[in-house]
Amino acid sequence: MDQALAAGESPNAHWNRALTLLALGRYREGWEEYQARSVLFPNQWKPGLRLRQDLPLWDGEDLRAKRLVLIHEAGFGDAIMMLRYVPVLQHMGIDVALAMPPELERLAAQLAPMVGNIGELDVQCQVFDLMRILHQRTDDIPIGAYLKPDPQLREHWRNVLPCGRRVGIAWSSTRDLNHWRSVPLGEMLALLPVPPDWDIIALQTLGLEHARELGVITPAYEDFADMAAVISLMDLVVSIDSAPLHLAGALGHPNAYGVMPKTMCWRWLNGNPWHPVLKLCPQMVEGDWPSAFRQLPQCNGDDAATGTA
Repeated sequence: MDQALAAGESPNAHWNRALTLLALGRYREGWEEYQARSVLFPNQWKPGLRLRQDLPLWDGEDLRAKRLVLIHEAGFGDAIMMLRYVPVLQHMGIDVALAMPPELERLAAQLAPMVGNIGELDVQCQVFDLMRILHQRTDDIPIGAYLKPDPQLREHWRNVLPCGRRVGIAWSSTRDLNHWRSVPLGEMLALLPVPPDWDIIALQTLGLEHARELGVITPAYEDFADMAAVISLMDLVVSIDSAPLHLAGALGHPNAYGVMPKTMCWRWLNGNPWHPVLKLCPQMVEGDWPSAFRQLPQCNGDDAATGTA
């Protein structure tokens, strides 16, 4: 990669170097190289999210008397992962507003208001640029729960869902490029180490007709605020590398497990610094999902894992 960069400017080389550095935990260097995403994946990473072309970009300067507008980019899980920095910015005395897709607005609004009207003193920053700016100052990653389920939504879903033991599952991703992370639902149900009297709850909104045919309960989620309330009621959460797993980590769910491909994303390496409350179960051999599921706890009767319900 360094040779490729020495030979001339190469966005692909910068991107691959970024992924390598992030996987090694060399975050300050990695975030700089991560800027290549805007050139390589303009539709994925910048889907029309610039609020106004003349709105200045924040690059770490003093924001006294100004408002910082954080803009969602990439996937829902990426945004949930990055919301951890909102309290950090507020602790720095920065006035923060959020520009999030509708699916995340109610969930994120517990941390900061949605942007509303743009003013002359507003400065914008995409969430992954925020990592680059803040990690110029420190390598510390804020950990611990930083989101909470809405109490009213939690009570609503407590009354809607079956009252027995519950396991929440996510088995597929919304992005075609993440197919290698997905588990065939039938295989996942056969591998789940829970007794047959446990209720299995879907933590996703795709493939629900097939899920219902297989006996999975499929809540009608309005958005991720609903999903957060449902996750908080689960005795056990088992998810692929997807937004529900990030959400379980952000909520601090005590019994949430990520079933992972053998080659995991950089986010989960180096001791899983982003969501250490989550337990990761990677494949032992590429494509071997049984080896990942064998690492889950056996849930039997009174010895079953107990969540936050």
